[in-house]
Amino acid sequence: MRALAVALLTIALTPAVAQAEGVTTVASGLDNPRGLAFSHDGTLLAAGGHVVRLADIAGHEGQADPDGAGAETNPNSVAVTPAGAVVVDAAGNSLVRVAPNGTVSTLAVFPGQLVDAPPQLGLPPGTKIPAQAVPTSVVQGPDGAYYVSQLTGFPFPTGRASVFRVVPGQAPTVYATGFTNAVDLAFDQDGSLYVLEVAHNGLLSGDMTGALIRVKRDGSHQVVTTALTAPGGLTVAGGAAYVSDCGACPGTGKVIRLPLR
Repeated sequence: MRALAVALLTIALTPAVAQAEGVTTVASGLDNPRGLAFSHDGTLLAAGGHVVRLADIAGHEGQADPDGAGAETNPNSVAVTPAGAVVVDAAGNSLVRVAPNGTVSTLAVFPGQLVDAPPQLGLPPGTKIPAQAVPTSVVQGPDGAYYVSQLTGFPFPTGRASVFRVVPGQAPTVYATGFTNAVDLAFDQDGSLYVLEVAHNGLLSGDMTGALIRVKRDGSHQVVTTALTAPGGLTVAGGAAYVSDCGACPGTGKVIRLPLR
């Protein structure tokens, strides 16, 4: 049985020293900070490391294998709804629903793509290889649909990640594209979508500069900031974005606040 939830750390929102581009640190010294969310009372929560078992995602993947690529599973993000939890399975390339009784069903399967083979593989120029979708995060949009970000699999091509829109009972559609290694999503109160990239120049570049990108209503992108290092999680509240920076850093991760207006 795969775990879906991790222990949550509460964070007191006391800004530290201001950084570049109006960025402030609101928490530091964290172990591998990833997902972020605000509770109903305004407390900021950050995902930690202890697991809690909620549903057997691996069992569903083993029985159904939604993408037909073999039984692999890595539940990576959860959106909670009145009908239960909606979970992104990064390794399964799927979006699944977990009913209150623990029953798991498939909502969507995300397609792979053919991309240029990287030079280090030594293949002839122009050779294409398959890259899996690797969905990473799910949020419910203002329209009630689910929006899913995409890392993309090896070779993690730049500019080839998309945000998918999922309406239960329908095939997923591309809502926005042109991203690189996207790991999280959030909507603001005005309905604007923000996309967090873990490696703006691609994971194979060795450059772990991240980026926060606003998706305008016409589908164009606006880079909010690249003053990030391997960010892992995003939430938006009160006209600001909160990002878990250095999401793979034991003891040195932090949560930063970026004004959005």
